[in-house]
Amino acid sequence: MARLRMADFETVHPAQPQLTLSILLRGKSRSWRDIGEGYRIPKGAEAFRHRGAGILTAHGTAVGWRVEGQHDCLIVAFPVQTSGAILEEILPHGAGALYRLADRVVRDPLLPVLAQDIWDGARDRIGAFEADYAIALMLARLARQASGTDAVEARLGKERLSPANLRRAMEFLRAHVASDPSLNEIAAATGLSPFHFLRGFKAATGMTPFQSLRNLRIEIACDLLSTGMPIAQVALEVGFKSQSHFGAVFRRAIGQTPASWRGDLRA
Repeated sequence: MARLRMADFETVHPAQPQLTLSILLRGKSRSWRDIGEGYRIPKGAEAFRHRGAGILTAHGTAVGWRVEGQHDCLIVAFPVQTSGAILEEILPHGAGALYRLADRVVRDPLLPVLAQDIWDGARDRIGAFEADYAIALMLARLARQASGTDAVEARLGKERLSPANLRRAMEFLRAHVASDPSLNEIAAATGLSPFHFLRGFKAATGMTPFQSLRNLRIEIACDLLSTGMPIAQVALEVGFKSQSHFGAVFRRAIGQTPASWRGDLRA
């Protein structure tokens, strides 16, 4: 992932081995791009003056950019292994079907939120599962624009995880709460594909697996805090890479900082 915060610039992005998405966070800019046929304005370019607008670039394509105005943009390169597996499952023709979006601006208010979460979380070294989950959601949103919501929903279905698979998933999460499991690893524990697992888990529990893992971490953290274990050690024991990230997540979930919560427990 990279971020561009500039005004009135011209640059060339070298060809990347991954599908990339440039997402406008803020600013008002007018963009041209050259993918080998001269500078052109993508269809719907006026939409690129609004938060959530994005432009896709196929892998292996060098791009020239010419931009007028203020431009604050995140560029996301989707990992080949994760994105390929997800797109093959949710689109009839895999990643190739997504490239029909490459000649126009796409707009989705959720895209900058997910991208910003990954960018901000990088300061606290967010886990692979959290990043994989955000990437899966972004790809699903793009797939819906490429093939239509009805087509994607019909292909995916809405089946729940079986009780046995749900039990396997929860056992895996509990056993790996202190590590950094990837989405692929958690799905493999149930014998399902990553996106099938994501949808089936939410249908069965009403939560995403990431929310479930977060709740499990907070539950175990409360048990450890009650023993007097140092807060920094508690953070590591439940899978957070830093005390600050743990404190922020704990406060959102409980409404208090870890230190305040433990102080009330002792009162």
